[in-house]
Amino acid sequence: MLQLRARAQHLTDDSERRSRPDQILRDICGLQAQLLSATALGLRVRGRSVKAGDLETAIAEKTVARSWLMRGTLHLVAADDLRWILSVVAPVLGAGSARRQVELGLDGDIKTRGVRAIRRILSNSGPLTRYQIVDRLQQMDVRLDPKTQAPIHLVQVAAMQGVC
Repeated sequence: MLQLRARAQHLTDDSERRSRPDQILRDICGLQAQLLSATALGLRVRGRSVKAGDLETAIAEKTVARSWLMRGTLHLVAADDLRWILSVVAPVLGAGSARRQVELGLDGDIKTRGVRAIRRILSNSGPLTRYQIVDRLQQMDVRLDPKTQAPIHLVQVAAMQGVC
């Protein structure tokens, strides 16, 4: 059983080896991506001829997406898989976050305006970190107390809607 799992994760000598991050991620259904340098190593060990800069290229080309997914932590998946994965995990994660969002003052109007603003920010600039997004939100019509977790929760709401 362990051998089958290792093979499915492209971690054995007889595993099929892909050469692009999105191909690898599609095969293994994503990698945890809290720390992108560790994610890059996870891709390189699983891939044939995957180089250190290939992850940054894949992110810039939007063939991979980093979002809150399994277990509510950041994961990297093939961009083509993001929608179906979100359709499975977003309802569960959203239900678990609803009470906290209310506590932070994130009502329906703020979430709608905030998600719209985040979509605009990312379409104008390309991929950004959560903190870069929060900084740009502060410059727009979405004012959230940066001393609370409200801005990060708003980014998570956008992520659960597939904004990336």
